[in-house]
Amino acid sequence: MPAQKIILAITLIIIVLASTGELIFNGFALRPILIMAAAIAIVAFLWFFPRDRKQ
Repeated sequence: MPAQKIILAITLIIIVLASTGELIFNGFALRPILIMAAAIAIVAFLWFFPRDRKQ
């Protein structure tokens, strides 16, 4: 597994845990859900379509 994917996985775990904690301890709000959805979308895009730097 390349270093880029490890960093993406760690970033995703941190964002999901932070958003989940905010939902649990601060009550239901739309902001953490939108942040989590945006982070998942960005990480998924970078995971499946990485920029090829070998040109």
